[in-house]
Order: sequence, then C-alpha cells, then structure tokens
Amino acid sequence: MEIFETIRSREKKNALLGLLDRTNTAMGARLLRKWLEKPLLERESMELRWETVGELKEKQLLKDDLAGILKQSYDLERLSGRINMGLVNPRDMLALKKTLVLLPQITLLLEDCQARLLQQLSKQIPDLSQLVKELDAAIKDDAPFSLKEGGIFKEGYCNEIDELRQVSQNSKLWLLEMEKKEKERTGIKSLKIGFNKVFGYYFEITKANLELVPADYRRKQTLVNCERFFTEELKEKEFLILNAEEKLAQLEYELFEKLRLNIVQYTILLQTAGHVLANLDCLFSLADLASAYGYIKPRFSSDNIISITGGRHPVVERVQEELFIPNDVFWDGDKQRILIITGPNMAGKSTYCRSIALLLLMAQMGSFVPAEDMSFSPVEHIFARVGASDDLSSGRSTFMVEMEETASILRDATPHSLVILDEIGRGTSTYDGMSLAQAILEYLHNDLQTKVLFSTHYHELTALEDRLPGIKNFTVSVKEKGEEIIFLRQIVPGKADKSYGVNVARLAGLPFKIIHRASQVLENLETTALKKDGNYPAAENDFPNNPLFLNIQSFEGQLSFLPALQNKNDALNKKELKVLQEIKELNVVNITPLEALNILFSLQSRLLSIEKSLKEKER
Repeated sequence: MEIFETIRSREKKNALLGLLDRTNTAMGARLLRKWLEKPLLERESMELRWETVGELKEKQLLKDDLAGILKQSYDLERLSGRINMGLVNPRDMLALKKTLVLLPQITLLLEDCQARLLQQLSKQIPDLSQLVKELDAAIKDDAPFSLKEGGIFKEGYCNEIDELRQVSQNSKLWLLEMEKKEKERTGIKSLKIGFNKVFGYYFEITKANLELVPADYRRKQTLVNCERFFTEELKEKEFLILNAEEKLAQLEYELFEKLRLNIVQYTILLQTAGHVLANLDCLFSLADLASAYGYIKPRFSSDNIISITGGRHPVVERVQEELFIPNDVFWDGDKQRILIITGPNMAGKSTYCRSIALLLLMAQMGSFVPAEDMSFSPVEHIFARVGASDDLSSGRSTFMVEMEETASILRDATPHSLVILDEIGRGTSTYDGMSLAQAILEYLHNDLQTKVLFSTHYHELTALEDRLPGIKNFTVSVKEKGEEIIFLRQIVPGKADKSYGVNVARLAGLPFKIIHRASQVLENLETTALKKDGNYPAAENDFPNNPLFLNIQSFEGQLSFLPALQNKNDALNKKELKVLQEIKELNVVNITPLEALNILFSLQSRLLSIEKSLKEKER
C-alpha cells in the first residue's frame, strides 16, 4: 500500500504520508502520522474534520495566516517533556516563550471561524500569559545554549546575580589597568596578562625581555618562547574574580532550576496548547493539499454502499509523467460485493486496487480525496495482500508468506471490511494456485460477505460471475496495434482473455532472441487443440515433429499450458509445415489476383496430395 514509506527505497517522499504531510511543526507531523495509523470510524468525527478542511480550503487568507503562525512555533510537546525530565536549557526556555506568545494570536484568528472543530480548538487554548511574563522577566534574549556558560538571566531579575556580575566585570577592567601599569613599570611592551584553568592568571613575558623582570615577580611556568610569572597582588585579585564567577555560575544554575520546577506546574496546560497546535497543523496540511490538487469532500452513503466516480491514485498521479486515467468503483451489500479484475501485466490493476483503498483511508482520516465524487459507508478494516516477498531468515518462502497473510485476513475480515487480494496463488503450481484462489473467493462471498477487490491472471475464475451473485468481472482495457499494445488504463465491465506477458517482456527490454522464442512457444500453445479423452496435457510423443514442445507435465504437480491433440495423426508432418512456411513468406501486397489464385491452387493441390498419401499409408 506504501502508506508510510515506499517498498523499494523505504522513503517517505513517494508514500501517501509524504504527500499528505504539509505540516509546519514536528508535533503536527507526528499527529498526522497517528491519524493515518488510526483512521476514524465515527461519522461525526469525520464530518468535523471535513468541515474544517473545507473552510480552510475556501478561506485562503485564513489558511495562510495560520501557517505563518505555526511556522514560528516550537515543539511544545517535546519542550514540556524536557522540562519535566530536567533536560531543558536556556534556549529551550526562549523557544517556549516565543511559542506561548503566539497563542493569543491564534485565538484571535479563529474567532470568526464557522467550522465547529475550529471553534472547539479555539476554546481549548489555555491562558498562559502569567508564564509568559515570568519567562520574559527572567531569561535574556541572547541566553546561551549551555547552563555552564552563565549569562542566563536579565539584569534586575536577581540582585545577588547583578552584584556578582558587577564584581566580575570590574575585575576585568582592573586586570586591563594592571597590565597597562606593569608595562610602564617594567618597560616590557609585550607583557600581557593571561589565564588558563590550570595556572589561573599570570604575566607572560618573552625570553628576550627576561632581564627586565622585577624582583617581586615569581615564576609560575616556563615555555619554549616565554615564561609566566605572578605577584601577590595578582594572586589576591585572581581569588576574588574566580570566586565571584564560580558563585555566579552556581547561583544562576540554582535559580534556573527553580524556574524549571515552577514551569512544571504548567505541564497539563502546555500539553493542551501543544495538542491544539498539532491539530491545527494537521488540518492546515489537509486543507493545503486539497486546495493545491483540487480534492473534493466525500459524502456518507446508506445501505453499506461505496461509490467512487473518477477516483485517482493520490501519489501516482503526482509522480508519473503521463496523464493519470481516473476510474470508478461501486460496491453494494448484495449484487456487487466482489470485483474480479483481470487484464494485462502493467495495465494498472494493482494501482487501481491500491487507489481505492487509499481513497477510503484518506476519507476516514478526515481528508478530502482525489475524485470527482465519493460516497461511502465507513469500513472497519482495510486488508491488503499485494506484492510478493519472502522471509529467508525464518525459512518461509514467498508462497508461505502469501498464505500466512491471506489466512490472517480471512480470520479478521468482517462484512464491514475491505479486502484487496492481488494475484493470489501465483507462487505455486497453476492447479494449486487456481484452486486456492477460487476457494478463497467462494469463502469471501459465502461466509464473510465482505467487499473485495481481487486482481488475477487466472482468467478461468471469471466464470464465477455466473455462479455467485455477488461477483462481478472487470478488466483493464487495452488497444492492440500490430505486435504493440497500448494500455488505456480504463477499468470496464468484462473479462480479459490474455495477459500480454510477452509484450510486457519486450517493453522491459528482454533480448530479441528470447522474445522471438517466447512468441513461437506462445503461438504453439494457443493454437494446439486439447485431447478429447482426457483432462491432462499431451505427452511428448504426441508432438513427434514439433520443435516447440514443452514437456511441462514432467514436473510433478505442475499444469502444462500445452493443449493436447485429439490424436497422433493430427500432428503436422514436414511437408505440411513447409506449405505453411511458404504461406508465411508470401508477399501478398505485390502479387496480382491471378497470381494469387494460381498460388492458392498449387498449395491446395499439394495438401490434397499429402492427405491422400497419408490415407494410403494407414491402409
């Protein structure tokens, strides 16, 4: 189904979620995924979302203003969690304040909205103005990321912090004045005061000026190009500065922790605000999508009917270059419950089945849908068995995985489910696969009485339409042009008589030699008659002169696709094959009618002569 990620690349981009997700916040993106994971069953809840999406779609200015506010907001849900776990930093506090400041703007924006859900969300927005005031008074606008860096709180928020900052700032000025004074006293122009965490403050003097060092300087460290000294005055000042900075850092940390514990009391209100913003973001995303691509509002139907007119696959129509062909579908609870879809490979059977399921999923999550019209009764489950995969690590083959998944579907499906089965039985022999497919269809029809889309290449299954009243046959129309086929992508009532596998192989780029050989074999299989007296395929000795014979029967349990002959004498001999070859090589375009009659007379005479000769041999 590729709802959350694509099967091959495991990417969100070309999956349904990637299309729907136009959210502006992380919390909105998470909630949208939950909406897809758990679509609605209650009609009232769906109506509320559709109503809101419709209003936002129609009011472009409202939608754009809402998006502008949401883009400025941060993840309140995550911020609330970090605050409660003690993992918050000063920048998180600033993000919290910036987001809470937006809440009154959203309330004002939604004031005149008519959609009931928008009115409900507007009333749920909590009043957090007091918390905004506290944060605005406390945290500096340029607060650092780390608590250890200090400089978190605004001036005037705490007198003790202001005093310690004053000491620290004055001390730095004193160090600059001391450096200037010592340069004048010693005459060392390159003298400078430095600091590191190991040795503290020091005078750094190059070795070229060591003879000018005063007697009251004490050596602290020797380096390659310089030496470092200190004085008693510098040591005393160092103690004051470091003590003040250490005490300031500790005091700011304690005050920040006190502020965090105070915000913890607002947890429920913060989560409520986050919930409102996430819901608004999801609704905006659905409305923006509907506005961009012309989606329509679904409707509810009665009597368990699902009717879609002009339905399109939401993802495929956006990524493929060619024009997407829309299709219809109709289910009722009685005469049309199971749709058997036949048609060529690559004609669009799987895309059609998936698109119907995705439209139902979108409608029940509250979205508009890509269709001309849609009315439906909500389904309880959507079961899909599409594609082929194995589980080598568990020792399960492709067919085993297919049967396990099908068994799970049959256990859980109800009359209010939608079941999609794509080419069930293809992983085993033809007899087994066709038998299982028919039995599964009969069980779905008679026992479960659920809605089903069943795509298959077992054209024999279409005969069930005459036996079971709830089954209808549909096929994907194609147009043949010589050896080429054109996929029209249109689902129409009826059944297909062939799958055009060789044509598709040609499109896929298989070598010409293989395509040519496959065409010969296919032609032989399609033109050879069945045996009169048996249900099994012909043996190899039935085709003594046929180089195209495939002894498929020799593989145990496998159905031969080669029709049996009525008797051995029906096989063409070499002379007859030569006549056929001459007919194939005739250039009928460039011969006159008289020449054509002469050639026909000659060929007929030769065939009659061959027939006469064979009869004489039989006598």
